Amino acid sequence: MIWIGIIILLFGGLFIYISQRKKQSQSKLAKTEVRPVKEIKPGETVELEGKIEASHPLQTPFSKQDCVYYEYELEKEVEKEDKEGRVVHDWERVKSGHERINFNLRDGTGSIKIISEKAKIEARDLGEKFIGRGEPLGDSTLGKIFDFIANDKYRTEEKALLNGTRTYIYGQAMKDKDEVVIKKGNNDFIISYRSEEEVEKSMAKKAMIFKVLGFIGIIGGVVLAVYSFFI
Repeated sequence: MIWIGIIILLFGGLFIYISQRKKQSQSKLAKTEVRPVKEIKPGETVELEGKIEASHPLQTPFSKQDCVYYEYELEKEVEKEDKEGRVVHDWERVKSGHERINFNLRDGTGSIKIISEKAKIEARDLGEKFIGRGEPLGDSTLGKIFDFIANDKYRTEEKALLNGTRTYIYGQAMKDKDEVVIKKGNNDFIISYRSEEEVEKSMAKKAMIFKVLGFIGIIGGVVLAVYSFFI
């Protein structure tokens, strides 16, 4: 039992560490103000808000909407037996994936290129879509892959950053050839459909959750370790 206590204690310490890292990130965001594109200079860590612009956007696999990032999950309806031996319907993942491209962000003062590689992207939930038995999964490459099993029932979930929508960005301004771009630097690199305030609140909430889990783990680990000496 002592080893279980030590393991729980170590996890508690890890959660405290993660909490501190997230709190530091949230503090940096709070100290940074949203700036107009025209004022951005190389070497700065900046916050930006504006519209996504992509001349050659991606398309979401199922809803066919123009975007610069998407993620999806395709699930198939299956039959399983529960503990009482009754047949129940459940969903089983068939395939999932994501894709991103670079894009421009435009505000009222100008446009700047966003190199989205290595960014933490928070995409808008586009909702679920159900595909009934016998319906084609679509005319995309992805759809054709699964057309041969279209006699099953499917459920798709998509998230995306849609072309032309407003987005929030926190990243590093750097010189790339003859232009200033935003990309991953020493700090966090965040691209989110949410506002600056919402991103900060979410980060602070996650830091608090990890902190609570950390203290629970540390206290629980110590109690188990001490208790093991008395049994």
